[in-house]
Amino acid sequence: MSSAASAAEIYQLGHHPSVVARHARRTAETAAAFILAFLKPGMRLLDVGCGPGSITSGFAQRVAPGETIGIDPSADVIATAKSLAGATAPRNLSFEVGSIYEPRFAAGTFDAVFANQVLQHLRHPVDALRQMRALLAPGGVLGVRVLDWGSTIFYPESEGMRRALALQFDLTRRNGAEPNAGRHLRQWLREAASARRASPPRRIRR
Repeated sequence: MSSAASAAEIYQLGHHPSVVARHARRTAETAAAFILAFLKPGMRLLDVGCGPGSITSGFAQRVAPGETIGIDPSADVIATAKSLAGATAPRNLSFEVGSIYEPRFAAGTFDAVFANQVLQHLRHPVDALRQMRALLAPGGVLGVRVLDWGSTIFYPESEGMRRALALQFDLTRRNGAEPNAGRHLRQWLREAASARRASPPRRIRR
């Protein structure tokens, strides 16, 4: 995956302060409960597409004294994550600008890799998952959570909400991504796992 291809990705929601503030209300308990039982003290964890880092901070508490790193391609949102963590951030937590397509980390250096609502924005989700797998140490755990817009239900129904959903589909596909990412996740994981490993990571999907 070239730098040019990585730069071509479009984060559809953008990074308006209202969006970042909403994402900052997420916690490891509310957005990543399915992986928490697999996290142990001393693990090294990577949070891909960490946004403002509220979930990442929860992970850092779980795996301390192990290192937790949050990466995001947006320099602005990484600056927000560092600001929100503040001077009281645990020493095992850090944030940096980075792309999962071209990670700076060596293969097999993390015990856990997590991505929350990232794959629905990517043009090359299988490539991203393949990189996540490559970063895992033998026996490591991969946790992925992603929305499926096709299964979204609104109540009460209205023409405005139906129009909004149709626009969501149109914009996502125009950006080269898949709005129904959730239903594709099993197949994407299989494709990403096509290269055999001596001790494959445990895969957790939601």
